[in-house]
Amino acid sequence: MMMNAGDTAHLSSALQYQFKEYKWVIFVTTDEAHILSRQKEILQVFELHCSRPEWALDFHRDITRMKPPVDFYRETGSYTGQQKQFGEVMKRSLGLEILHKE
Repeated sequence: MMMNAGDTAHLSSALQYQFKEYKWVIFVTTDEAHILSRQKEILQVFELHCSRPEWALDFHRDITRMKPPVDFYRETGSYTGQQKQFGEVMKRSLGLEILHKE
């Protein structure tokens, strides 16, 4: 998943907060070209919800009913290659074990 450095920095910050604090984050943006057009892919790989401002409250209502992000990610089950890579990055960079033991 290739993005420009600014987008990557902002998304990384949101992910770091989400997983370190065990709180769901909604990345609110109007950037249709680079972020919102890839919303499904970002959600699938990182479990990060991206939303237009007018939809953010709906996302918040839905995700706050779910288990915390780390627990939710661990229960994913069969991980894709990208999810495994993400899990390794989280382990190396933040010391967080977000993947369940296979």
